[in-house]
Formats: sequence, structure tokens, C-alpha cells
Amino acid sequence: MRPQALITDLDGTLFTLNTDWVLLKKKLSRFSKKYGFLSAFTHLDPELEKFVSFLHNTFDQKKATFIKSALYNIILEKELAGIPSGREVDGATKLLVKLHSKHIKIGVISGNSRKTIIKVVKKMDWKVDVIIGREDTSKPKPNSDGVIKCLAKLEIAPEKCWAVGNRQNDIDAYRGAKITKVFLLGKDITKLGQLYE
Repeated sequence: MRPQALITDLDGTLFTLNTDWVLLKKKLSRFSKKYGFLSAFTHLDPELEKFVSFLHNTFDQKKATFIKSALYNIILEKELAGIPSGREVDGATKLLVKLHSKHIKIGVISGNSRKTIIKVVKKMDWKVDVIIGREDTSKPKPNSDGVIKCLAKLEIAPEKCWAVGNRQNDIDAYRGAKITKVFLLGKDITKLGQLYE
């Protein structure tokens, strides 16, 4: 069955941000230490989730929100800096053009900020129907919250949607949202496009 929509991750799946993740993790580690949270942020998403939870359990709502905003601004700054020298994953534009020509809706859900996703989409001149960034979800992947929101905005049932990502967290989030046709990406997305012929 040909799907009515494709939900995809961004970084590493459609586009690779040229972000110095090691430097970013060191900066986040120094930042969180100021507030009593010790982490090397080796696994970024789960550690960010733990830090945000720590903030809400340690500080009043106003201060926790302020610190969380500063935290996400550090990440946003590094993400945006990685766009100009970032690159398309082989076959991404070709796939998205093909899907758009067949009236297949496209949703992008990413742990990146919505602003980063929008800038990449504009840079690449991609047609995308729904964008879900980290600020749009209560919990990062592998939690399915963002995927469920994306499906709702696309107005597509999970069984009529395919999904692709480049990490196990992506796959787990898609499966948790009951999407049955899920693809783990290798080095290029071209082969997925062949399935839409």
C-alpha cells in the first residue's frame, strides 16, 4: 500500500548539520554544573530530559523556565551555526520532490529546534506540510508525543503513514505511535524513494 504521508527526522536523515557536538556537550556540561546538575551529556536527548526534569524539581517554575530557555538557546545557537556548512543527505531532495509530486504529505519531527528545521527547509527549498521541533513536544524521542502530534496535524492515521529516521530513538518513537512501515536510514535516502515508484 502506498502511504498518504511520510514522517521523517531531520539531522542525519534529510540534512546533516555541521555542528560541533563535542563542543556543544562540553558547553552544556559547564552550564548545567552551575545549577547543580552534573552530566557530560554523552547521550544528548536523555540527558537534556533529565536536566529539565531536575530544573522543575529543584527551582520554582519561573526560574526553571528561565534556565530551560537559556539552555535551549545554547543549543539553538550551535544548530543554526551548523546550517551554512551543513549538507543534504544523498537523495533527500529527490525523494521529497517525488513525494510532493504524488501528493504525499510530509512531516518533519526532530530533536532540533523548530527554527533550525524551518531554516534548513527554506535553504533546501523543500515542501513540507508539518514541522515539529523539540519545543513542540513534552518529551524527546524515543517518546512518541511528537510523532502523535505530527500525525494529528497531517490528519493521517498511523497505518497510512511511513516513517524514516537514522537512529533507534526515531524508530522507537514511530513504532510507539503505531506506525508500522518504519525505515532505519543508512547513508542515503535514495532507496526509500524507489519504494514510491
